[in-house]
Formats: sequence, structure tokens, C-alpha cells
Amino acid sequence: MSSFPVILAPCSAITALTIPSNDGSECLCQSGYYMEPLSSSISSSSSDNVFLFSSFDNHTGGDISTNYRLADASSLSVCYPCPLDTFNPYSGKRSVADCFHCPETQEATDVGQSLCVCKSTHFNKYNSTSQQYNDDCTPCPRGTVCKSGRIIGVKSGFWLEPGFWLNIEEHVFECDNAQSCQYNGTCSAGYVGVLCLLCDRDGGYGASGNACQPCPARAANWAVLIVALLAMLCFLVYLVIAGKRAKNKDAVSMKILLNHLQVLSMLSAVGALWAEPFEGVLRASGVFSFFDMRLISTDCIVEFGFYYRFGFYVLIPLLTFIISTIVHFFIYLYFLIRKVKTKAEARHAVITQFVLSVVMVNFILYPAISLKVLEVFSCREIGKLQYLTSDPSIVCEGSTYQFWTAVAYVMLIVFCMGLPLGLFGVLYYTRRRPQAHYALKVIMHFFSDGFKVKHYYWEIVILLRKFLIVVMLMVFSKNSQYQLLGILWVIIISVLVHSLL
Repeated sequence: MSSFPVILAPCSAITALTIPSNDGSECLCQSGYYMEPLSSSISSSSSDNVFLFSSFDNHTGGDISTNYRLADASSLSVCYPCPLDTFNPYSGKRSVADCFHCPETQEATDVGQSLCVCKSTHFNKYNSTSQQYNDDCTPCPRGTVCKSGRIIGVKSGFWLEPGFWLNIEEHVFECDNAQSCQYNGTCSAGYVGVLCLLCDRDGGYGASGNACQPCPARAANWAVLIVALLAMLCFLVYLVIAGKRAKNKDAVSMKILLNHLQVLSMLSAVGALWAEPFEGVLRASGVFSFFDMRLISTDCIVEFGFYYRFGFYVLIPLLTFIISTIVHFFIYLYFLIRKVKTKAEARHAVITQFVLSVVMVNFILYPAISLKVLEVFSCREIGKLQYLTSDPSIVCEGSTYQFWTAVAYVMLIVFCMGLPLGLFGVLYYTRRRPQAHYALKVIMHFFSDGFKVKHYYWEIVILLRKFLIVVMLMVFSKNSQYQLLGILWVIIISVLVHSLL
């Protein structure tokens, strides 16, 4: 019978998978392997992951070698690796039955494993108290990439709160705009801040709709802004002049168009839901209906924080009153100097036009101002802090935020609720008193023309409908689908009420 060499040496010299027993009388398989007797059919000394060894010789110290015939190999055994997806944490095991199957959330990535690791869909949580990783495997947080029980990265479209790699699972958040967040939780070019929601103004980027784009040439941007403002001013002047005449079809048509454009533009505030071409149409309708100026990169012209913009919107009713007073005072002087009208006629005409212009401007800007007021109350939790939804650079706490919140409460009562109720009071009073001032009659005609006599108040209902749509935008600001459903319900209920009256 043929023979083959077997080396008698210390266990670790035979193979890295063998260790001596406690008494040194034999070599044992290390963890991840199990021992079985050498089959007589094996005719080679070794193969992939299969290793031969003999009993350790205490007398020779294992420093000699000799030849054994297969007939003399009855004492020889082989170390076999535990099969795939099994493991053996102990040395000296002598059966494949000693290889255990990995738990459901774990796996053995190769044969001959002494332990299992978390699957690619799971990870070991970091315990900040013990400063060690737990043994249990937990499903990987949404938006993360896991490997061998560790979180190794963050997917595109998700943001990682800076400084939290060890307990990352509590600090990964889905970005509102997937394009603003790139791999490993960092912001794409042009985006900065919490959830990458702010535009990098220092880097030359400005808000354009719901995205951050490189700022256009300053001259071109100013030109667009001036043209838009002039167009708005012309529209306001035309509407005021047309509104002075009762039963004016042009005023009724412009009023209907304005209402439709404002409702349409409100849909542009539903986050990241529309195709780009249609979203452009919505933003354009917002400019022409005085609701949304995002079509123009105002951030690239002048940099104002949220509180400055909010303060400006709060002052609009007062500024309207002051500017209109100054303008109509000069109109009154013109009438007197040029003797176009008598003093009484000039006073009558100027007061009427003054009242109508103030009411008209506040009526047109009502949805935009209401939206800005409600934005102060809309906060979202990111990590352990509450951030303002419309400007995540602002934390919803502290004395500054509390001050502007108090201002917003005043505006909510005085303007958002007071304007519809005040207009309804004027219409109700004027309708029942023929001797009411002519200015009140002009307001009555502007708001009631186009409706049946018994439904003279319907323009106020439309005003409240727009306010409820703004409320839906703010209440469900965290979920665009809920925003759209809320708006649809407001419109459906309005249609039902309209059909029943």
C-alpha cells in the first residue's frame, strides 16, 4: 500500500486552525471547525479548507518527521469547516452537529465561521453608556447602508445630523427634496442647513421655486422684479378704478380670475408633488395673484431672514394705510389746485377711492399674509429640537421666537379673522341702510356684484375658503399628500355648500 508524509510538529505549525488540548495530548480544531476521522478514501494530504494532523508526540516534542502508511492512519483526523450560514464558537468540537445555524437576523458570510454577524439589513446598536456595540441585531434605519453589523453610510436623499456617527440611527432624516441630499448625509451643491433645506447664499445660490439654483445676473433679476411690481401696481390701480363703478363686468371678471389664480397658486406650496413644467405654471400664477413671489429669485437681490420677511408682511396693512393716505392727499391737493372738482366733490371722491384702495389691497393680499402668519406656528421636530418648517435655520424656542409668536397671534385675530368679519359687517350694514356713506356702498358693490342679492356675502365665504386652504398647507406641512387631501376636502365641501344654496 502506498504511503504519504505526515508532519509531526506543534499544533500551530501544522495549521493555524489547530490548537493543543489542555493536557497537550492532542491537537484540537479551532472554533468554526469540527473534527472527524480521516476517511480511508482520502488519498492526498490536504485540500481546500481540509487539513491533516496527527496526535501530538510528548516524547519527541513534535520536532521530528516520519512517514505513515494509510493503514497506520487510523488515528488521523481532519478539521472540516462549518457549512455556510452556520457557526461554531467553541474549539475541539467533533461533529457537524456542533455547528449551529445563525439566528434569523444574522448570517455567516463564509464557511468555517466562529460567530455570525448581522445581515446587511441589520446592525448592532451602539450603547453610549457602556461605549460598546450591543450583540443584538436591529433593523437598519431607513436611509442607511449596513454591512457586517455596522452602519457604513447614508443613502442619497437622506440627511445626517452632524456629529452623530456612533448612534447614527437616531439622527438620519429623509430630505424633503431628495436632490438636495447626497450620499453619506451631506448636502448637494447649493444647499446647506438642516435637511439641506436652505440655499447657499454665500455660494451664489438662491431659491427658485422649491429648488436652489445659481443666482442669475443681478441686473436681469432686478429687471424681472421691477417689471413684476409694476404689473402688480397697474393691476391694483385698474381694479380700484373698475371697482368704483357698480355692476362693472370687468371688475367681476378680474375678481373671479384673481380668486382662481390664488387657489391655483396655493397648490404650488404642496411640497415636491408636481412635475417641473406644471410647477412653473403654478408659481407664475402665484406672482400674478399676489400669493407667491418664488418665481423671482428675491434671495439673490437682497438677503432677509424669516423674521424680517414676516415683519414686512405684518406691516403691510399699516403700510397700505399710510401710503394710500399720502397718495390720496396729493390727489386731493391736485383736485383743489387744478379746480377739477369742488372741495366737497374732491373730498367725497378721495375718501371713496382711499377706502376702496385700502380694502382692495388687503383683500388681495389676504391669502399671502395669512400664510406668513401661520408659518410662525408650523414647527417640525428634527432630532431633539423643533425647527421652523419654512426656515429650518430658526429653532422654535427662545425669547425672539416667543415675541414673534405673540405678534402672529395678534395678526391671526386682528387680520386673519378680523378682515372677513369686518367685511361681512360692512356688507350687512350697508345693505340695510340706504343712507350709508358712498364709500361703503362702493365696497358693497365690489364684493356683492356677480352674486344673487340674497348671497351678497358669498365673496366672504370665498375668502374664508382660501384661509382654510392655507390652514391645510400649514397643519399638514410635513406630508404633501395630506396637504393635497386637505385642500381637496375644503374645495369639495365648498362646492357642496354652493350647490345647496
